[in-house]
Amino acid sequence: MTKYSKLLISIIALASCSNLPLYDYGFNTIKESYLKLDTVQIDEDYMSAAKYAFIRVRFGSSRSALLTLVREKNDVLEWISADGIKIFTFNGKIIKTLGLSNDIEILNYQNHSIENVSQPKSSFIINFYEPILMEQTITSDYINKGLKEIKNPVEGRDKITVSIYEEKVYMESINWNRKNKYYINNNNKIEKTIQYIHPFLDPVTIEFIKKYSGN
Repeated sequence: MTKYSKLLISIIALASCSNLPLYDYGFNTIKESYLKLDTVQIDEDYMSAAKYAFIRVRFGSSRSALLTLVREKNDVLEWISADGIKIFTFNGKIIKTLGLSNDIEILNYQNHSIENVSQPKSSFIINFYEPILMEQTITSDYINKGLKEIKNPVEGRDKITVSIYEEKVYMESINWNRKNKYYINNNNKIEKTIQYIHPFLDPVTIEFIKKYSGN
């Protein structure tokens, strides 16, 4: 038995023994998330076969992985990878992670809204883990950077026209500042984001390929 087979069996056992609803998807969600990495071509056939919402995530220049939606609650989407890493998003913004080397959690994430990016400034309270740095204040300033055409993540599809919103984030306590980007289509849906979430992590790029459409 290979190490990959052992890992897959462990994931299945974990899912069966926990209260994780897997968005009512069951084993197929785990298997689909586990097998799909950069070697897979996302084309029309793949999209037709994919039953569930999924995102493609990349840290810095590393190899990307697909994460599958397992839960939606109060507009927070919970995505999981095959090896158990979880990313929680709210209107495209990463508000919590579990399983990374440096996890984070934003406590008042409701301040972030695509409809309100024109507001001059907002602030978030964030907890950093490993190392622990709790209840830090991050200020956030949004700027509309105009329209741009970006490559469609699905092979063979036309480019997507998006509005780019730049978010300048600053944490005074450690003098940490970065610029995040949100790519929003004409239907006001998130297509892509590039976010710095922790001082020790590379930027996280997320492509929302098969979008969650609600119940």
